[in-house]
Formats: sequence, C-alpha cells, structure tokens
Amino acid sequence: MSQRDLATTRGSSADRISPRPELVPRRRPRPGPSGRDYPDLPITVPTTFITGERDPVQQLSGPDPFQAMRDTVPGLDEIHIVGEAGHFVQLEAAEQVNDIMLAFLSRFG
Repeated sequence: MSQRDLATTRGSSADRISPRPELVPRRRPRPGPSGRDYPDLPITVPTTFITGERDPVQQLSGPDPFQAMRDTVPGLDEIHIVGEAGHFVQLEAAEQVNDIMLAFLSRFG
C-alpha cells in the first residue's frame, strides 16, 4: 500500500467529504440489551478471525495488529490472513472465506 493510500485511509470519511468535519455527526456506540455499553466484557465463545493481507487496518495497527484481539478475545482460536485481499475480504475472496468458515463451523456440528 502506498503512503498516499495510507494517508487517505487514516482520515475518517467525514474528514474526507466535509470541509468542516465537526458538523458531521459521529456514530455513537450502540448500547447492550439492558441499555448499557459493555466495552470491558471479553468474547469468550470460540472465535475465528479472517482478514485480508492488504487490509489497511492491519498496516495502521502497529507491529502486531492482532495482540489486542488476543488479549480481549480469550476464545480466539485462529487468525486467517487471506492473501491478495483487502478490508472487504468476504467479497474479495469469498470462496476462501467460505472454506474457512465451513471448516470452523464444522467443529460444532
């Protein structure tokens, strides 16, 4: 990914489309079922993560982009990095993603 691509990715869409980003409403976190946010609760069910090798989020996340995920998702079994795919890996490499998901789900069938 070029430096220009990374620079474009760093700004939010509001920053890119509005000369005054403060006028664009920001998304607020959705509350949980009881009306509260649950940012500190870990995901404890078996989990697999699929990402594209060219996903700019990985490139912007430092030397080990998955460490925070491992720390907060104790049920994380696998991390799959699909070559030649970007952020929309499920569209860019649908067959590979389907194969990964079927293998993961077959463990529970």
